[in-house]
Amino acid sequence: MSNQRKVKSSAGNSRVPVRKSQQGRPGERRPPKRRAGRSRKPLIAAAAAVLAAAIAVVVIVATTGSSGPQLGGPPGPEGVTLETGTPLAAAAAVPPAQGSSSGVGCGAEQVATHTHTHLAVFVDGALRPIPPGVGMVGTLQSQSTPQGTFVTGSSTCLYWLHTHAQDGIIHVEAPAGRSFFLGQFFAVWGQPLSQNQVGPAKGPVTAYVNGKIWTRALADIPLASHELVQLDVGNPIVPPRAVSFPSTL
Repeated sequence: MSNQRKVKSSAGNSRVPVRKSQQGRPGERRPPKRRAGRSRKPLIAAAAAVLAAAIAVVVIVATTGSSGPQLGGPPGPEGVTLETGTPLAAAAAVPPAQGSSSGVGCGAEQVATHTHTHLAVFVDGALRPIPPGVGMVGTLQSQSTPQGTFVTGSSTCLYWLHTHAQDGIIHVEAPAGRSFFLGQFFAVWGQPLSQNQVGPAKGPVTAYVNGKIWTRALADIPLASHELVQLDVGNPIVPPRAVSFPSTL
């Protein structure tokens, strides 16, 4: 108690010596003595560079779901990189009765379940975009934007699984409590999907989900929120590409 009172009463007096009993308190760490002739600046700079690189990697993984290289292309009307090249197949939708048999309804847009999955398809190493308007029955209604075409709807109905822009985003807009899979999207598109065929493209298929190899049936790939799905048909096999989702999706 006497030591504590002396320290408190002499606070701010730089000439009062610190007793040995007050040094090395738990939780306190004294800075190491600097060695003459050696500078710590290079070590500090190197540590800062390593920390900055680590932060950059964390940011990429957090926003894209994968640490692979970004998919190239300009941003589209949904704020997602546009897929450039020849579309895999024309935008289409099977008749509502046929789509219903696959468990996907067709009607007005739903909001109870509203998620987004990104799909990229490469055929013999070349990107083949998913066109806008897939899963929309009837005459397409679209608008032109500085970032590209955005299909707003159609004259008949919209399947719960559809696309609005040529950016690979599959919109899942359905009643509450529903889960969907990639096979159902291809079913309402009217395109085949198997281990040896994706739409009209034929050849062995390598599938990635969030940057990892998918070994089960392609039709069973879930259309989960912000999931990255990539299908490589033939060769060469393209390493998984990352895509950033904006806060609006």
